[in-house]
Amino acid sequence: MPKYLTLIVECQEYLSKTIKLQMSGFIINIKGINKVITLHHFLPIKTVVETEINQQLSILINSSWSEFLILDLDSKNINLNKYSIYKNIQNKLPNLNDELTMNIVNSRETNNICIMKVCGYDYIPYDNLNIDMTLPYIKASVISKVNEFAGLSGSPVFINNKLVGVFSKACSNNQIVLIIPIYVLIKNLEKKDNNNIYMYSSIPRKINSYYVKENMTIYHQILKNYVPLSTYLLLEGDLNKESLIQNSIGENINEKMIVNPKLGNMIDCDLIKSNQYTYLITPRLLSVLKRIFKQSILKHISSLINKSEIKDREIWLSYDKGCFKIL
Repeated sequence: MPKYLTLIVECQEYLSKTIKLQMSGFIINIKGINKVITLHHFLPIKTVVETEINQQLSILINSSWSEFLILDLDSKNINLNKYSIYKNIQNKLPNLNDELTMNIVNSRETNNICIMKVCGYDYIPYDNLNIDMTLPYIKASVISKVNEFAGLSGSPVFINNKLVGVFSKACSNNQIVLIIPIYVLIKNLEKKDNNNIYMYSSIPRKINSYYVKENMTIYHQILKNYVPLSTYLLLEGDLNKESLIQNSIGENINEKMIVNPKLGNMIDCDLIKSNQYTYLITPRLLSVLKRIFKQSILKHISSLINKSEIKDREIWLSYDKGCFKIL
């Protein structure tokens, strides 16, 4: 059986509360360099510790636009011979009904291989927050009997012995799982800027060789599938990225992408910026609040944000004696 890493991910403190997660991690070799891959589940990460050697791993990429957390691998302290290292990947999305496999390592399950069947693709807003950006997921039904998926987030998923995705979460009583396509990871490794979300100055009718359809989807040449335009921009947006587009008035122009001003608070979203009990509102702060408070609290905060007259600067949230206020 392959061996992965077991990681303890600790989040930044909020209101004297700290969230710790046990995650899986695996080693991928891209262009001759080994890196540890896991997920941050949209939370503000403080430290990541590999449990076997009890060593903190350095964070290389804390992706603001996806779930990926990419870590440095100090091979001086980790015996690489004990771990599986993956090189073969499949960037395109698997077809419907394709069989996927995931090894369940160091678990109490009697069946150490989870077999899944692709049943669709989901494009989900960032941590299900009300944000105009949709992340791609492979949706698969679970064929094997698996009682518990806890701690398996960050595990590699395969098709025909090729790495096709990374396990994110289970839902529907562990009968349906969501898997992040491996192409999302590759884009994190290739991008110059993983802190900002990019767009064109106008909504394009065509990008390079592909038209944007009336339902605001566009064919993605690598994924080999139609995806929402917001997903395409999320994946392909980058600093100084230039494309041939057809703009809203039908002109064909070469245009560089710009930072999406509506999502400017994605910058440095690995941090909860705080001043005592006053915090900068970022998507990751909202993700923490989802896990600490009831859903009704998050709706209340969203309502405060929507009612706020602040449009062109950072929004800060204060908490005092059980009450939230927008500053």
